Amino acid sequence: MFPLRSFLRPTRFQALRPAARLQPFRTPLQRPYYIQTPRPSSLGARIMFRPDGTRRSKLRGLILTSLLAGLGYATWATLLVVEALDYEHYLLSTLVYIQRVDYDYATVSFADFGAALAYFEELCGYFGQGDVSPEMVDAFFRDVATFAARDVVHAIVRDAAGAVHDVLAQSKGADATETAVLVINLVDDAMMALIQLAEDANSDETDKLLRVQRLRAQMKDSTKSYEILG
Repeated sequence: MFPLRSFLRPTRFQALRPAARLQPFRTPLQRPYYIQTPRPSSLGARIMFRPDGTRRSKLRGLILTSLLAGLGYATWATLLVVEALDYEHYLLSTLVYIQRVDYDYATVSFADFGAALAYFEELCGYFGQGDVSPEMVDAFFRDVATFAARDVVHAIVRDAAGAVHDVLAQSKGADATETAVLVINLVDDAMMALIQLAEDANSDETDKLLRVQRLRAQMKDSTKSYEILG
């Protein structure tokens, strides 16, 4: 017979087995119950509240608003810089064109009406950079050549060409954009004076009058403010 002590003694494997731990009794957690209110449909409510009716974070809204404001200001400043550069390019390119025409100033006989008018027409060639079509300018000067007030036209184009030449001769060391503004204003003023004469001379001819008025409108649309941008 087996001894009772050896029968009741735990085996080696049973002694090494860890004792089972009793898990404490836990009640299941209950989720908090929220009463959701519908968000109003107004724009202010959409900005202040989420779709579930809870209030949005004010700090996050402040940061987002600051970023959007900074982006808008940067875009606006960039557009101003681009516009200023485009304006300056227009002035400088026009000044270069007028200087090239002015190289022949000493070779032109301004006492002759035809020569003076042809020189001034060439001086107005920069109008093609804007909305004024070269064909309309050519047709305009063909009409001007037939005006009865030839002495008035002659004086306008001769004085304008001389004033432009004097400004260019005295512009050494001056700011190029300021010089461009001066000479462009001189040519534009003379051109507008000729347009006024054309309107008076063609008051009885509807086709020519409409063409001159269209030229005036195009010049106003294409003419810039000619103010030096800071």
